Amino acid sequence: PCDLSNPSFVYKAQTRKGNYVSAAKAVGLPVKSPALRAMEARLDAYKTGIDNVLMQSTSPVDGTSGNSYRYRYFDFRKALGLMVDVGVENTYFYIGQDYQSTIIEEAIMTNMKVGVFNVAIFLTQAIVNSIRDDACDEHNTQIVNGRHPVSNSCGQYGISYQDLVCTDENEIGKECPLDISMFLTAVTKTLDPRAPQPFQCAPQSRLPYSGFWDAINMEENTDTA
Repeated sequence: PCDLSNPSFVYKAQTRKGNYVSAAKAVGLPVKSPALRAMEARLDAYKTGIDNVLMQSTSPVDGTSGNSYRYRYFDFRKALGLMVDVGVENTYFYIGQDYQSTIIEEAIMTNMKVGVFNVAIFLTQAIVNSIRDDACDEHNTQIVNGRHPVSNSCGQYGISYQDLVCTDENEIGKECPLDISMFLTAVTKTLDPRAPQPFQCAPQSRLPYSGFWDAINMEENTDTA
């Protein structure tokens, strides 16, 4: 139903848009916005550099680098398209797609400048948070006394994970409540077999020891890190 008092509001807009995209793809109709098509063409021209320079992971054991296993250009390109034209809960990756101009060329150029800037910022953050460590979860990367402590799962680089809270004014109070009985194991670890194992979180009664990761014997050592 239409809300005549608010003509810009569309009931279940996100669901409808997702259904439309699915239906359009099923019958072979193009569903990409002009801004996204222009952005994809621009990024495709730099595909090799993005893959071979940006999509590189680093071993925490010896610092050697190589092509990321989990993060590749075409996966990024596909995800970007979904976030630009479909979005999640009415949130979109902004490449200037709402810029209005009577001159199509001018609009595309403006989109391109804004889009390239935002993509660069996103990839910069992604390199630090995910690509460099080939991570979906946070990995054990902080070295203490030449070792990777198992206790890094409680916090690294001066951060206590259980004490983190949402500070943005629109998200205050949205952090998950602390569950002192929770037992959880992360999904990913660095692909280097010598790298520390995925983080684990558990009550002391279940994991009564700490220690460090022994990269030589490729096992956890319960001695003090």
